[in-house]
Amino acid sequence: MEDLRENERQIVALSFETTDPATLDTFVSTHGDHSRIEVQRYRVSTKVARLATARRFPGQ
Repeated sequence: MEDLRENERQIVALSFETTDPATLDTFVSTHGDHSRIEVQRYRVSTKVARLATARRFPGQ
């Protein structure tokens, strides 16, 4: 099961690496607490059709 999750993570990571950043929606949130400022950036893609695949196991 762990290999399956790692394989899916790699597919998603590759999808973001090969996508033009201009086509991604980007959201930024800033939080301040305990004398720290934390900035989180999120990139979202609505083009997920390429993630749908018949592959279910690593090496398949």
